[in-house]
Amino acid sequence: MQRTIHFTIDGSANEIRGVFEDLKQYCTFHPLIIDAILIEDKEGKKAYTVIEKPFTWFPLKIRYKAIIHSISSKKIEYQISEIPFTNGTIVYTFNYDLSNHQMNIIFDLTLKSKLPGKRILLNKMIAAQNELMEALGTAMRQEL
Repeated sequence: MQRTIHFTIDGSANEIRGVFEDLKQYCTFHPLIIDAILIEDKEGKKAYTVIEKPFTWFPLKIRYKAIIHSISSKKIEYQISEIPFTNGTIVYTFNYDLSNHQMNIIFDLTLKSKLPGKRILLNKMIAAQNELMEALGTAMRQEL
């Protein structure tokens, strides 16, 4: 299953990209992520153990791994693993519009799962991404 969404955020290109490069910073805007702990994976790539509370009404926390698979000035790709029966890829593609001081972000989510509720998981991840972008946009507008 795959989903692509486009977002536009006003603000500094470096500050906006910085949020997506550092999951510790990213989790301050994400509605479900409680913490992101920097680790190094077996291949020496930058990785995080992510702690998430997927439901506010249920005291369950899950842990999974997010590895920065590739990074460039225009794109960051995360490999998501250690979720039972599920693997995912999240790609953020950045295009900064200097004339309007806006960052155009393409969010690509690919989810491979054997879970019966995988569509619910996908929709939950999309809803959380919408909230994250809204919170980040609000924070960036306050800095302008």
